[in-house]
Amino acid sequence: KIKTFGTRGEYKTDTAGVIDYRNNAYGVAYVHEDETVRLGEGTGWYAGIVHNTFRFKDIGSSKEEQLQGKLGIFKSIPFDHNNSLNWTISGDIFAGYNKINRRFLVVDEVFNAKGRYHTYGISLKNELSSTFRLSESFSLRPYVAAGLEYGRVSKVREKSGEIKLEVKSNDYFSIKPEIGAELDYKAY
Repeated sequence: KIKTFGTRGEYKTDTAGVIDYRNNAYGVAYVHEDETVRLGEGTGWYAGIVHNTFRFKDIGSSKEEQLQGKLGIFKSIPFDHNNSLNWTISGDIFAGYNKINRRFLVVDEVFNAKGRYHTYGISLKNELSSTFRLSESFSLRPYVAAGLEYGRVSKVREKSGEIKLEVKSNDYFSIKPEIGAELDYKAY
């Protein structure tokens, strides 16, 4: 399966020192799945790439471009014969390349600074879901999930500009619990 996607978003806050922004992202993903005879059981792998552009609403209209790739594997295990309860575990690695163009105002003059940095990491996700068929066309899938992620951001060094920024590289760990539901519609 090949999937293309796109999204547009906006972040607004009243917090001092945190800048509002808009972003546009688009990408493509490939999913390869090997299913067994048992409903809901399967293994597979996936790969994808996404391009994301952030436009900050600061005085100089700074922007950042991000290109990120991901490669991962997954396994789904049903707990019964009709796949009403399913456990999926997945893991992936990712790497990204970012270009920044900061523009900032000092007194009455706009300064420009350009730089690049890289990101990379590994993540693991566990998901438990249950599927309820509401009618011939509709089904509801509530789920709970927990995601673990380790990542690293390389040293940010602006190469051009009047006032150059230099930030040390850093690691991060993330634990992200999720709870939600999906409503599926199938047209026959």
